[in-house]
Amino acid sequence: MTSASFGFELLEVIGAGSSSTIVVARRVGEERRVTLKVLLRDLSDDEVLSARTRDEARLLAQLRHPNIVTVEALTSRRGCPIVVMEHIDGVDLGTLLRHRGAGLPAADALEIVRQVATALDAAWNAPGQTGRPLRVVHRDIKPSNVLLSLAGEVKVVDFNLAAAEFEGREVDREDAPVLGSRGYAAPERYGDHATAPALDVYALGVTLVELLTARVVIAPRGGHRHDAEIGRQLEHLRPEGMSADQIERLRALVARMCAHDPPARPAAHALASELAALAGSGGPTADLPRLAQEAIPEIRRRHPRRDQDHPDWDRVAFVDEPTVEDGPPAPPEDDSALGRLLARLGLRPSSRTEP
Repeated sequence: MTSASFGFELLEVIGAGSSSTIVVARRVGEERRVTLKVLLRDLSDDEVLSARTRDEARLLAQLRHPNIVTVEALTSRRGCPIVVMEHIDGVDLGTLLRHRGAGLPAADALEIVRQVATALDAAWNAPGQTGRPLRVVHRDIKPSNVLLSLAGEVKVVDFNLAAAEFEGREVDREDAPVLGSRGYAAPERYGDHATAPALDVYALGVTLVELLTARVVIAPRGGHRHDAEIGRQLEHLRPEGMSADQIERLRALVARMCAHDPPARPAAHALASELAALAGSGGPTADLPRLAQEAIPEIRRRHPRRDQDHPDWDRVAFVDEPTVEDGPPAPPEDDSALGRLLARLGLRPSSRTEP
């Protein structure tokens, strides 16, 4: 039973990481579902992790874009910060790729990456509460941080490592050498730990290749060797349904996205335009709702959702434990005539309102 003071009923665990657990929940008294990001209880004393969680909520509360998950509130339980977000009924692209065992249709992959690029551009330029741009850099773009809903919506999630400029931020944007996820981090993150939009463009280039081939591009960090190796691997990029001219344009675009030199990479808004032009130059068109409807139900059939029997359920069970603020647990309801009489006399608390 969920405590009234917390206000949420936990339904199922849908993901778990090294520092937090993602849970589907329902507000008490409502049918609409939300998603909770709960920091691990054992890490609630880690001031940096707790501050990052709070910063993520404050940042996303200022971002309103159809391709960015919406944060509804920041709450806490037993000292652990909890981010309340809109619930996206779908799967992340990493799960989708593992299920398919192959890449996505080229038109769908291009459209997904175009929408992510649009979201990144909007996050960089979005005005904060003071009117100044937030200058958001996600710093952890990868397939598992992009969701595809059953309706075919694309949503960027997990801004926990994001750098941004806004009032009330607790963690300095360059507080630590955050590298993002290995394989998607741009070469400069291993050197001066620079933070700029080009970081996300690089990661998005790697993501695009993975969406098309189900394989991750691997390149050395050195300048000349890096670009040469990227070019060598892109020779094997031959998406079905694309003409020879489109394939060459695609390879050239990805090579620029994954260039060793950050200034050589296109800006997110320019990237979105180039992807739209490439997709519109012939061949099949994207149909993300069809892709979602074909894949997501099958994924759920193979991997049914789990609630209390999920191996990570214990990581969030503490939110249902009563606290001092909750008061004593309510007694079982007694609907007998004697029970109603005792309630009227004030000798037994009642959860009903007597007529």
